[in-house]
Amino acid sequence: MSDPGPQNRIGRILIVEDNPLVACMERSALHERGFWCDLTVSLREAIHLLRELQYHLVVLDHDVSDGKGVYLLDWLTQQGIEVPVLYVSSVPPSVSGTAAQGRRTVRILRKPLDINKLCNEAMEMIPKQSLMSFPSEVTASERAELFRLLAESLINDRCYSKIEKAHEQ
Repeated sequence: MSDPGPQNRIGRILIVEDNPLVACMERSALHERGFWCDLTVSLREAIHLLRELQYHLVVLDHDVSDGKGVYLLDWLTQQGIEVPVLYVSSVPPSVSGTAAQGRRTVRILRKPLDINKLCNEAMEMIPKQSLMSFPSEVTASERAELFRLLAESLINDRCYSKIEKAHEQ
């Protein structure tokens, strides 16, 4: 059975995480609890999506492929985009806490990540009135662009050749 799409979910979350295993784990857990999740592997992709779509929450890693998560926090503030942020970091709290402090209201979760805590924090951070409004679905062209960007990222991680070989067989 296919997924009914974001309009039938309780909220839309953007996950900015360049580790595919962690990203899939976060997405799967949040999806099981009723959220629609879009994944990005870079700040550039996140900015593209945040310009195009409305999110109820951003789950943001401290270190991503093209920079630090605090850059996205600054960008959100400059753009006047009000969205709660769960900032995920393996960096000691004094470093990531200082980096995120003063930019906007965020909650910091430490790695290794407790998935249940992530889901509970997501439910707490999203205003209840927001859970009733559903953003429009990502178009086919947006999905194609995201796939292209993900493939580009995989090339940088030297994973693409393995995928390509498997696809040829």
